[in-house]
Amino acid sequence: MTTIATPISDTDNLGLGLNTDLPADQYHALKLASNSLLSKMLQSPAHARYAMSNPSPTTPALKMGSAIHTAVLEPGLYDTAYYQLQHKLDRRTKAGKQQWNDLLLTYGDDYILTAEEGELVAQVRHAVMTHPLAKALLANREHTEASMLWRDEATGVCCRARADAVVEFNGKRFLVDLKTTQDASPRSFERSIFNFGYHRQAAHYLAGAEAVGIPAQGFAIIAVEKTAPYGCAVYMLEQPAVLAGDTQRMRLLERWAECEATGEWPGYPARAHEIGIPAWAERLIENGEL
Repeated sequence: MTTIATPISDTDNLGLGLNTDLPADQYHALKLASNSLLSKMLQSPAHARYAMSNPSPTTPALKMGSAIHTAVLEPGLYDTAYYQLQHKLDRRTKAGKQQWNDLLLTYGDDYILTAEEGELVAQVRHAVMTHPLAKALLANREHTEASMLWRDEATGVCCRARADAVVEFNGKRFLVDLKTTQDASPRSFERSIFNFGYHRQAAHYLAGAEAVGIPAQGFAIIAVEKTAPYGCAVYMLEQPAVLAGDTQRMRLLERWAECEATGEWPGYPARAHEIGIPAWAERLIENGEL
């Protein structure tokens, strides 16, 4: 573990810097500005503040996402932390109830997979590890699940980011993020980058890397589909997209700093807003397409 001894109030004396041993649950519990919380800030500061103190419960999608990440990035941990049922367990029977309770005690609900879930994880992992570039990137890892904790110099806001992998490839260092998706094609995933704020995530993570001393030169996404044939693609975010993400990120961090300074995290404005329909819908109606 590498840390810089600059403690802040919500890191339990972990300090600012690079931490490669921080468990995921402890990392996500830190009330620091992350890309996901900045996404909430886009909705309103009140939504970001609520999310900080009320983490979302584990959903089936989050459970599978965690399992896939572990299987791809930490296969040894996956083999010991997860249990895959070989057949459906009938918990209506005494024996089934006992077996389920034993599994819960040993693994926990979030780490027990059905046979179908386990097969999905295996197929996704196979797709990633047989993609030449994705495999090469992950083979050159310097760090896995690298937690970066830093104070933004411009706003004073304490931030966090957790890179799936830090890799050295072709003489350059990249932050790599694994994403599952319905459609990994360039045309579709370009929309996903904007819709899910991956451009802002890239800017946030690269800023964190620089702050903790990782000379990263780019942000790569391994996108893999969750349905057959489990298509996999690798995308390097272009500089204009990262710059756009950084512009948005800085605006949100400035708002965050204002909220911290005043102690007020407002929701939607109290005044009425005039509202209509999206501009694209207006164009479709004008063109007779709707």
